[in-house]
Amino acid sequence: AASLGQAHRATLSEADAAGTGLSNVVVKVQRPGIDEIVAVDLAALRRVARWAQRVRIVRDRVDAPALVEEFAQTCHEEIDYLHEAANAERFAACFADDPRVAAPAVVWERTTRKVLTLEDVTAIKINDVAALRDAGIDPTEVAAVFGDVMLDQVFTHSFVHADPHPGNIFVTPLDPSLRLADARSVQATGVSPSTSSGTQESGPAQPGSLSLSKRRGPESKRRWRLTFIDFGMMAEVPDGIRAGLRTLVIAVASRDSHGLVAAAQQIGILLPSARTIELERALTVLFARFGGMGFHELRDVDPRELADFGTEFGETMRSLPVQFPERMLLLIRAVSLTSGLCSALDPTFNIWEPVEPYADRLIKDQSAGLLADLGSQTVSNLSSLWRLPARVDSALDRLDAGSLTFDLSSLENRLDRIIRVAFRAVSAVLFGGLLIGGALLLAPVPPLGVVLMCVSAVPLLHALFGRR
Repeated sequence: AASLGQAHRATLSEADAAGTGLSNVVVKVQRPGIDEIVAVDLAALRRVARWAQRVRIVRDRVDAPALVEEFAQTCHEEIDYLHEAANAERFAACFADDPRVAAPAVVWERTTRKVLTLEDVTAIKINDVAALRDAGIDPTEVAAVFGDVMLDQVFTHSFVHADPHPGNIFVTPLDPSLRLADARSVQATGVSPSTSSGTQESGPAQPGSLSLSKRRGPESKRRWRLTFIDFGMMAEVPDGIRAGLRTLVIAVASRDSHGLVAAAQQIGILLPSARTIELERALTVLFARFGGMGFHELRDVDPRELADFGTEFGETMRSLPVQFPERMLLLIRAVSLTSGLCSALDPTFNIWEPVEPYADRLIKDQSAGLLADLGSQTVSNLSSLWRLPARVDSALDRLDAGSLTFDLSSLENRLDRIIRVAFRAVSAVLFGGLLIGGALLLAPVPPLGVVLMCVSAVPLLHALFGRR
């Protein structure tokens, strides 16, 4: 029933196995005719986007055709398995020094645009809490590491897995004995390790060997790693948006409503012309009352209080020129899936907990940069101060000798232009006065009215064609 393709286990031939060092693989085969189906769907979406763009409330907040084109690009990339294979290798390279994260090797000899062959890395699905516990793995630790890894993708690598649902992430035990227990638990629970939302796969699970990545914490304390698959949908984070997100994280960590508004403007969610005083006030109330709370803590808040604040905050947001940059949609999807999956693994999970270390590091980096700039400026000022007596002495000698001159030509030219503009403005006012006066006198004193209207042409000509 998969919409885009199906994935099947296979064994490489002896020749291919010898050349790649792999034996067990997963072959992802594209559904026949999917190109035509996608083309028809995108044509319909483009027409709907053009209709939506005629609605002012939509047009003022979002460029619907641009969003559809971004979605179209994502669709075309997702059905191009060569592009997905390249993404898999890029993702693996990003985490090459991080033993927390792995990705399957690509068998390029058996990969085309419509067929993708990858190393079989099937292990415990990340949301299979029972299998994780059977393997001696704490689901709450998995949630914390997963949230941290996704933030790494956003802020460090700018290359984000935009489809991190449970079928695309495995927890791979590193202990061989746990791997056997892992395989038995997967078979016993009947888990079908899907490789994507549009791909289905069947058969018993056998974890494979993968590349490693940099760890935060002692190696001995973690006996597993996260294995990502399905790289058809990836989000690039441009420098401008990443800088805005860094500002946003710092603002949230410091409960700075003004900084949060500035970050929204920098990202492009708020237009620079937006009047944001009411929004800053609402964010101040939000930080004071709900700042730092996890979803489980919000359950204890009076629903009426939440509803009243939501209504007030919503009215404030609707009054502002809010828009969503096209490149933010996949990123928003990735963040929302991450938050939901972490909360499923750990009901007490607070999305701000993995953000706080990033905020601390960003604040330190910002402070270090400020200190470096301050140090550089201090050295420059001291250097200027050291040279100042000699330069003053030289200027005084030239003044005594009568050789000190000033170049005022640029200033004189600017003054001349200002004077000419002022004269032309006076001519324009004089033209208006003569013309209006002549029009008013045209009925009672026709000759005088005609004379004034004719004379008004002189200042008009000066105002229009006078020397600039």
